[in-house]
Amino acid sequence: MDFFYLPAEISNYTSILMVTVSLLCSFISAAAGIGGGLMMLAFLSALLPPIYLVPIHGIIQFGSNFFKASLSFKEINKEAVIPFVAGCLIGSTMGGFIFTNLPTNYLKFGIAFFILWSVFGKIPIIKSKLLLPIGFLVSLISMLFGASGFIMVAVVKSMKLPPVSHVATHGAMMTFQHLIKCIVFGIFGFSFASYAPLVIAMIVSGFFGTYIGRKFLISKGQYYFKTVLNLLLICAAIRLIWSATQSM
Repeated sequence: MDFFYLPAEISNYTSILMVTVSLLCSFISAAAGIGGGLMMLAFLSALLPPIYLVPIHGIIQFGSNFFKASLSFKEINKEAVIPFVAGCLIGSTMGGFIFTNLPTNYLKFGIAFFILWSVFGKIPIIKSKLLLPIGFLVSLISMLFGASGFIMVAVVKSMKLPPVSHVATHGAMMTFQHLIKCIVFGIFGFSFASYAPLVIAMIVSGFFGTYIGRKFLISKGQYYFKTVLNLLLICAAIRLIWSATQSM
């Protein structure tokens, strides 16, 4: 007997695992500033049909980032968020059209280089006027690959914000990006109805993961945040380079 309405391909045990993983991924995102979204995408890719993967991941990440930003609303760098959202509107509306004829392996190399530069180099503070084209670019990449949070972490890292403000600002940016992406998918005919109860349960469990992760960040973030963030960014860059070389 199902706990609640589930799609045919999702069992009770799988749904419990998905809800639990959502809590864990949200904790990681809130405590470390990165990693949860990519973990969730990798986990869902083993369970969901490809056509559902990016839209379902997007709406779950919208919920996770919404709570992350809401819990630290006063810490958000709002001057950075507004132009980024404008870029997201344009980029998500155009979808992946511009990139359909570009070799994605070169795109991955470029993203990996930017991430490594953010860790080992000295990226100047990215000004508000550059955040509109960045929002445009990140939204296009997100429509293709599903996860683009690590790019924005590298961008926000250049702003040299305190740990809580960093996580809150990144969360606000990704909230709008995922919301716009989900709306676009809906306009183009994707229906979230069959997954709605499961997605709601995952978003609720994600809230508790975010809440616990934020408490951990506030109490311990000053000791680990920068080091862990850099290590996770390096891992993300290595993964991109490996993926790019495999597709050449």
